[in-house]
Amino acid sequence: AESLELFTEKNTIKLVCGESTAKFACMLAADFPAMPAVKKGVKVNLNNKEFGLAVLYSSFCAAVGDSRPALTGILLKKESENLAVVATDGYRLTEKNILLSGDSADGADFSLLVPAKTLGEAIRIFSSLGEDIGLTYSESENLAVFDCGQTLVAIRILDGEFPDYKRIIPTTFTLTAHAKTADLWQAIKTVSVFAKDAKEGNSMLKVLLDPIGDCTVSSSSQQSGEGSAKLKMEIESPQTISLAFNSKYLLDFFNNVKPEDLDIYSAGEGFPCVFKSPQIANFLHLVMPVKLNS
Repeated sequence: AESLELFTEKNTIKLVCGESTAKFACMLAADFPAMPAVKKGVKVNLNNKEFGLAVLYSSFCAAVGDSRPALTGILLKKESENLAVVATDGYRLTEKNILLSGDSADGADFSLLVPAKTLGEAIRIFSSLGEDIGLTYSESENLAVFDCGQTLVAIRILDGEFPDYKRIIPTTFTLTAHAKTADLWQAIKTVSVFAKDAKEGNSMLKVLLDPIGDCTVSSSSQQSGEGSAKLKMEIESPQTISLAFNSKYLLDFFNNVKPEDLDIYSAGEGFPCVFKSPQIANFLHLVMPVKLNS
């Protein structure tokens, strides 16, 4: 292969490769905006893999669109030695808590909203580097700066107030179920084919949980037909419970969070359903159910 030569000529770049030549018009380097910098702020150091997974687990829950700008972001809330990574669109929510240590734990507490899409792109870059991620936050400059090795990403903080999400997380449950994630995911993928009805505008899956140990996932529509799948799981409940969910929310969850085992908690029909896993510490995912017609 022939070598590629690069030459600069005033505001142009010239590329030469063998008998081929190309010229590109360029802007003045002085016109490029200066990189924002935090002169003074709070800094925490984060494990690359742990923080990357926390963003992956939460970013798909963030809202899309401008109707509620605060919900398009991921909340990063530091309280002492804990950093909570949270996102919600009002219908589902993920919270992943990260334990800080050393100077990161001793620093001042903060709460900031970072655009989910931008933070997700930054994490994809950092994941290939492998080094710890530094987060420096300055409230006065409305800026969060993430650095990893020689790479630095500065992100403007979102305005708006993030909802008091702790208020909607149930603390007591009447049903507890334990499932193999792969089995439940396969059942949901199979039945979700029938979960879309363009005429009626629904995409609902029904999940029937029987204390004898049977879980039945079903869906039907006038256009597509109907389907069901049954699987075994450990279920502790005083009675059979029927829950309904938007199929997209369940598929999004299983496409992004893939532990071996899954724990399911519910306080009954009409109450938020909570998912946890013994393989993911300090994590929960919440989905609001669809109201079933009596």
